[in-house]
Amino acid sequence: MKAQAVKVPEVKAVAVNKPWTGETEYLHGLSAVFLLLGPACNMTCRHCSQTPIKNTFCQQPDSELPEKVILFLKKWLSVKNGFFSRIYFWGGEPLLYWETIKRYILMFESRGIFPRQYRIFSNGLLLTKEIADFCNRHRVLFTMSYDAPNPVAVRNAVPSKENIEALLECKKRSVNFVFNALNDDPVRAFAMLEELFPETIVDMGLINVLSDIPKDIYTFREGQIERAIDALADDIIAGNDPYGNRYNFFVEKFISDDLFRREHFTTSPFPPCAPGVISLSFKFDGSIVRCHNDSRVISSIDDSCEEMLEKHRMVWEDLIPRKCFSCPVVSICRNRCPIGLFTEDGTEYVHCEVLRRIYGSVLRNRKKLTECEIPEYRDLRAEARKGEG
Repeated sequence: MKAQAVKVPEVKAVAVNKPWTGETEYLHGLSAVFLLLGPACNMTCRHCSQTPIKNTFCQQPDSELPEKVILFLKKWLSVKNGFFSRIYFWGGEPLLYWETIKRYILMFESRGIFPRQYRIFSNGLLLTKEIADFCNRHRVLFTMSYDAPNPVAVRNAVPSKENIEALLECKKRSVNFVFNALNDDPVRAFAMLEELFPETIVDMGLINVLSDIPKDIYTFREGQIERAIDALADDIIAGNDPYGNRYNFFVEKFISDDLFRREHFTTSPFPPCAPGVISLSFKFDGSIVRCHNDSRVISSIDDSCEEMLEKHRMVWEDLIPRKCFSCPVVSICRNRCPIGLFTEDGTEYVHCEVLRRIYGSVLRNRKKLTECEIPEYRDLRAEARKGEG
């Protein structure tokens, strides 16, 4: 089967460089709401982007979710009117807050709040078959973080056999691993995880290089990145992609839209994940932080939708990396996470060389993949996301 050219999907989010048209458009553009449970975690992953706000002390949220947040969710879901919508329960490690998660899902259902899907992103150490059963009954997609092929290089623990068996009980599930200098063999990683987690979506993420992440995690050797990305593309062409997981990395992961085009970069300062545009992150007191991996409060549920959008825009505009305007890979990079920018010598962000090498390799291989004949694979990714409502 000849690989299809990359298709840019219709954009549903509000493009911030366009005139404001009102609350309904804003609510329709929001595809995700994060409910921030707390910063506690039972692991110490060396590449964690939440390191500045994480701690080991677990306390269930000390306040109830305000009624006005609940009403906001009801209004948002009524405006979405069937379009894909997600509510994330976010940590730290969310399963440390499992009783709170269960209580709120049941409460939301009793109040007529039915998102298309709930999502939990977890290290999986506390996952049980009982939790999996609850997730199956309440439209929860469970994502387990499992770095490969050498997980102990960056993690202090890995999920047990029982944890893995529990994940395989989840009808909606995925596994995520992170490409870094200590886990630099994605061919082995995909093969290992697809064997551990059969018929499961597997995604490869890229490290967000923040100032407090150990340098050896992102200090790649000469040619290390290029060889890894080239080998992954060759693996696809050789027919070793039974679920389309590898092809997804090159095609779907870096699709651009009107928020991320080069010509809009100077007027749309949001990072690729577009917090405040396509997602909102609520603390349990009703305050809104600038993103789900950060603790800085910038808005409140008491603000209008226009005020929420404007306050996010001002924060990201203040961080806009102007030296990136002429970068050859800015169309798919967008400088990843501007919260984590820092310089060592005042001339260039510490991770720029790494990102140029990664994204340059992605672009070169994506072109090669769209021009080559590749074997047909079962599109498990599409199957796994069918019927999410």
